[in-house]
Amino acid sequence: MNLSLGHAVVAETVKLRTLPAALVTVAVTVAGTAGLAALLAVAARDTAGAETVPALHTALQTVGYTQVGFVLLGVLTITTEYSGGQIHASLAGVPRRMVLLSGKTAALLGAALPTAAAAVAVAVAAVQLVLGERAQPLGEQFAEVGVRPLAGAVAYLVLVGLFGYAVAVPARSPVTALVVLLPVLLLVPPLLDAVTDHAEYLPSPAGAQMYQPGPVPDGALGPLLGGAVMAGWTVAAFAVAAAVFHRRDA
Repeated sequence: MNLSLGHAVVAETVKLRTLPAALVTVAVTVAGTAGLAALLAVAARDTAGAETVPALHTALQTVGYTQVGFVLLGVLTITTEYSGGQIHASLAGVPRRMVLLSGKTAALLGAALPTAAAAVAVAVAAVQLVLGERAQPLGEQFAEVGVRPLAGAVAYLVLVGLFGYAVAVPARSPVTALVVLLPVLLLVPPLLDAVTDHAEYLPSPAGAQMYQPGPVPDGALGPLLGGAVMAGWTVAAFAVAAAVFHRRDA
């Protein structure tokens, strides 16, 4: 059987939606984001004194932690194929490897986008709920920063999931992929930031500019350029993934 791209997308979407590890990752990511947002809201309320607290600013602080769930979702999308030898059946059904890779990418995108939107929404809702009357009215916050930081947060989470997926394609193993990805996203940027200004061009610092709610500091990348840099990293990772997947034996 040689499935077309449309059939491959449907098949890979069904496969991802019935993958227990992926379902657990999505549920834990959204629930964990809500719990973390509530904790951050309590801390912000306790330190704000009599002042109102901007809920959007507090909610967006969760993104740096929530991204771990999206990295894991991206990694699981491809590495589960190799852990049980399912890749052989997948290639038998879709021998055109770029079609299979594209189908998996579309399936991941279809899962990551609503999950990212849900995670950002529950973060804002949890902060508003905890702060109650201490929260700055949302209308005032949107008037100050607009919806761009929230949309940027959703876009960043989707991109980081795709980036994790692309890195995991040549890695095959979830452990190997996570050993590479988590330090690159979480540990290396602050270490390099202490010694060079070029650390802002790494994936996570650049992508973080997409959802920063305040004014852009002088010399900073800003949301558009930061998003372009993050997208560039993702495209480069996909180029490597496609080349490896196309040439490598299953």
